[in-house]
Amino acid sequence: MSPGAPTPAQFLREAPRGPYTAMRTFRRSGIVDWPSHLGRLHSSCREMAQEYPTIFPDTCPTRSEIHKALWPSLKEALRNTVHLSPIKCPNPEDSVPEGYQNELLVTIILCPPAAPRQITMNQVPGNSGNSFLSEASRLLSLSNGCCPHVDSWHIYLHMQELYPPSWLIPVDVLVEGGGRKLARSKDSYWAQERLPLERLKGDSFAEVILSKGDGGLLEGLVSNLFIVLGPDTEGTAANSDNKSLPRIQTAEEGVLEGTMRAAVIRACHECGYTIEYKRPHARDEPLWQEAFLCGTGRLVQPIGKMQWEGGRVIELKSSPGEVTRKVANVVAFQLRNFITSVL
Repeated sequence: MSPGAPTPAQFLREAPRGPYTAMRTFRRSGIVDWPSHLGRLHSSCREMAQEYPTIFPDTCPTRSEIHKALWPSLKEALRNTVHLSPIKCPNPEDSVPEGYQNELLVTIILCPPAAPRQITMNQVPGNSGNSFLSEASRLLSLSNGCCPHVDSWHIYLHMQELYPPSWLIPVDVLVEGGGRKLARSKDSYWAQERLPLERLKGDSFAEVILSKGDGGLLEGLVSNLFIVLGPDTEGTAANSDNKSLPRIQTAEEGVLEGTMRAAVIRACHECGYTIEYKRPHARDEPLWQEAFLCGTGRLVQPIGKMQWEGGRVIELKSSPGEVTRKVANVVAFQLRNFITSVL
């Protein structure tokens, strides 16, 4: 990492509070599912204005205004990365499919008209082989009057190179903590609220899974959770079109409907798997066959072990299961149909 360059989480904690989104590039010239990210910024802005009227104004910029304000800055930011040499994957055989290596994670915060607090700027030219972009954060103030509702709002933009991950290597996760207050919205303050859980996670776990008081599992700090169960041989699952295929559970209430979550659901439908929109529960462990996470940075990642703070452990597969592998490959293929070209 470049000296002093903040991670995305640090960037979110240091910048003024506002709705945000985190996007993945495609070949560093396009954005994966840009319309959904645009919609997320708009809807998060409206929900946060309703929930926190003393902090956020009730007049939010429209989707069109947000697009017009962001697009030139996004193009400029991507153009500034073309000189960076790709990061080599330590094990090419385990790397993600072609088209998903050496990508950027672009985080954007839309801050309300109240005078924003200046964040630390890092501008170290060139690429010294670090995992993160040298120019880690930029402040773009919108004051040109082109978008009435966006005037005096501020955009904070952060870019980080996504280190080529090992493809489908199972990880360990920790179950701890309750759900988020505004689960449907992306509030940058969440990066501050989750800090104790991130410290608890440490280097031993790849993610922390949030849960309800009844033991129902919700989502990760920055990911969605899916559990693969065996076929519905007794016909108890609702809307099961093919009872000979595995079922896949994921929570619907109290979670963020992430763009990668939507991609996984599309892939499951393509594979013929039935989706059960309910919170997975540890009491159903005997039915569990596989489990995986999904997120903008990690795409699809299998879970090898799930551990509770009290000591309970559920051992899953030490290698990616058939369903996880199939869903991951379909996701990687289908995402190419959801690219918005920037350059």
